[in-house]
Amino acid sequence: MSEPTPAEMTTGEEVLAQIREYRSAARRIVEADHVSVKRRCLGLLELVDAARSESDPIVRAWSERSIWEEAREFLGVDDGQPVPPLGYEAAQRAMRAQGYSSCPHCHSVLATDVDLARWARIRVADAERRDARTKAIDQ
Repeated sequence: MSEPTPAEMTTGEEVLAQIREYRSAARRIVEADHVSVKRRCLGLLELVDAARSESDPIVRAWSERSIWEEAREFLGVDDGQPVPPLGYEAAQRAMRAQGYSSCPHCHSVLATDVDLARWARIRVADAERRDARTKAIDQ
């Protein structure tokens, strides 16, 4: 690709608006539960192709990055720390409250207070990240 001419360069606010549009489109694709996973993946690829065809190198790079950030959890490549489902944690807490140190059915060791506190911190941090991502578009 050739470098854009000065007439093709965009202002800072225009750049941010364009990037926000790509990010918003990626979110809409990912959240379109009524559409098949295959079609959503194809939609994301088409969106990336559109971002890669942008003449402004900043818009091109940051739009592609914003699409990735919105799609990574949907694509199963979120690098967050794994946390057991809330139901599992509730069962662990219930058994501990009954005085068990291991599961009476499978005999696995129950989570410690340290584990339970860590899971809670991870859930809070995940919620804060989700809120920050949502606010990045909804401003």
